[in-house]
Amino acid sequence: MNHLLRILWTLVLPLMAVAPTAAAISGSFIQPWLVADWDDARWQQEYAMLSEAGIHRLIFMHTVHTDKEGKAQAVYPTRIEGIAPGTNDLLDGCLRNAQKAGFEVIVGLNFDERWWNTSKWTPEWITEQMMLGNRVAQEITENYRSRYPGTLKGWYWVWEIEASFIVNSPELGDLLVNALNINLDCLTRLTPDLSVILSPFMNSQRCTAEAHAKVWGGILRNAHLKDGDILAPQDCVGSGFLKPEETAQWFKALAAVIPASPKINFWANIESFDQRFWTTAPLNRIKMQADNVAPYVSDMITFAYSHYYSPERIRPALHRAYCQWAKSSELPAAARPAQVNSLSIEKDGEKTLLKWTFNPQEPTLLGHHIYKDGILIGDVQSNHWTATATPDTATATFDLTGKGNGHYEVRAYNVIGEEAEKISDFIHYMQELS
Repeated sequence: MNHLLRILWTLVLPLMAVAPTAAAISGSFIQPWLVADWDDARWQQEYAMLSEAGIHRLIFMHTVHTDKEGKAQAVYPTRIEGIAPGTNDLLDGCLRNAQKAGFEVIVGLNFDERWWNTSKWTPEWITEQMMLGNRVAQEITENYRSRYPGTLKGWYWVWEIEASFIVNSPELGDLLVNALNINLDCLTRLTPDLSVILSPFMNSQRCTAEAHAKVWGGILRNAHLKDGDILAPQDCVGSGFLKPEETAQWFKALAAVIPASPKINFWANIESFDQRFWTTAPLNRIKMQADNVAPYVSDMITFAYSHYYSPERIRPALHRAYCQWAKSSELPAAARPAQVNSLSIEKDGEKTLLKWTFNPQEPTLLGHHIYKDGILIGDVQSNHWTATATPDTATATFDLTGKGNGHYEVRAYNVIGEEAEKISDFIHYMQELS
């Protein structure tokens, strides 16, 4: 009997290892602009909300930001020459309130928007950015580490790498690894017990999963990473760089190149937005994203709960539904929204607008999809609704200027992502649009 049990356990254990887990998103990014005016009460409100969602880790996006014109601004009162100090210490507000709430904080270093112009990628320019990052890390360590020893738990390397650049220009691989090591060596010396997290992105239109994994295998072999450091690729579903059905293949390929030593943690960064329209992804898409990569990662973070799922920024029903999913790994039930009313075309100066009315009191309503000839072309969510004098009526519009002739249709959808029943009538617009 014991022999039989051992055989059964041998067969079951691999299945358990790759079975999709319950919602396991433990952390979220947050950007400084969102918290610029927060006081302690607002911070505590946010931490309480994140805790309800099962999140206990915050990644503060960056602490020094340089714009395209070269103007550098810190979020804390820096003394580094050439950087404007923050008059309101956003980093201290984040850490102080995280300590009270029992959260971990991973702190981003510096970032320069000129990074997105790859012609700037000279050894001199990149080295300059990394050396600035070292000074920022030194200053943050000196000013905050002793005050928040159990709260400041790691560093975020803000510079996003897309491996196809290296596939097409292998010499960039050495340049980027050398740059990364400038920061890694400094951080290991300053704070050997703190982890460093990297969150690169992927693009299936520029290279294959195998080529991408090969590049990252080389980076991980040559970077001066240590036990406990973290690779947390963006799943790139929100950006559209990967199709949802591609993510499992790409994460599986990456998992295969994680070295045995040092012991690097492999996480996923789940994108909670839809970059086509800069709207919030409904919960069924988030669940699908998490389920797709769960077999290959040990943890998940997201960009970004406070920006896209907080009840302070989007319909509160979305947060409630997420919390239910986070606890059970099952999507909760939600009523399908009613069809929109009074669909019409109106002129507003030089613009041509599609306009409709609906009941904003529907508790699980998240937004409205706009279709042209059956193809999704738009998404209008609550931050673009206009209230009327009647509480149960609101209006919304979508700019059709330049969209051309066609059959236009609007379908409401709920927080789960389920649309209203398809209606038989729609706007058939035949006038040439300007």
